[in-house]
Amino acid sequence: MYTKVLIAGANSHIASLCIPELKLGNSEVFVVTREQLSSSYKISGRNATNLIIKDYKPVEMLKTLKSFLDLNSEDSLLILNFIGNFGTIDSIEDLDLINFGYQVNENLIPFLLLAKLVINCQDGLFLSFAGAGVGGENLETASPSYLASKAAMAILIEGLDNQYRDQGIRFCAISPGAFPSKMQEMVAQSMNEKVVSPNRREQALRTLESEVNPTKLIEMINFLIQNPESAGGRIWSANFDQPTVDIENKNFGKLRRIF
Repeated sequence: MYTKVLIAGANSHIASLCIPELKLGNSEVFVVTREQLSSSYKISGRNATNLIIKDYKPVEMLKTLKSFLDLNSEDSLLILNFIGNFGTIDSIEDLDLINFGYQVNENLIPFLLLAKLVINCQDGLFLSFAGAGVGGENLETASPSYLASKAAMAILIEGLDNQYRDQGIRFCAISPGAFPSKMQEMVAQSMNEKVVSPNRREQALRTLESEVNPTKLIEMINFLIQNPESAGGRIWSANFDQPTVDIENKNFGKLRRIF
């Protein structure tokens, strides 16, 4: 289906759980990380072509990525964006606004740069990760920058999908649910009770100690990869949504007021 696949943030914990089980067919696979992967790292039994990017802000970075992928306008590109920076745990009262802006940029600039990349192709799918409880009842307020970033991404997913769907470029996101991660470690270790309650800390500890079962997440990612027309413009929950192309509610998976 896709001539090329780009996996960004491939050394994240969630990525390491999912990547070995992804159905990528005969696509050429490229990996972008902040640190070098081991020489034994493989995707679908193949060695990964790895590019190190520590800073996505330089103006030449889009050109660098196009060159890395040898990208041309006839390519069909799948982008899996695992990049995420939880930032610092802070109350609004104590928030350093300069640091807040920096942390938001650390999430949004890679997101938008990768979006710029996929719209240069004949068609493709940009699949990113939602988080911070955006779209649900339990928002993660411990890190204001992380919450702001994920909220912005959720709206951008729908907006970009609306803008580029007629070009054959689709955008979607997936909420993976709680997994043991650096984010959960930070919450579990925080003693800042202005923003992390004892109950929230205990919840993070339980997540860190729980047995990991990524089956639902992997099934959902593979479904979205194979069904971009159904996937597009929506945030999908790995835990609560059923992978299906038969969607009766046009607002399913979108942030909406409920009347």
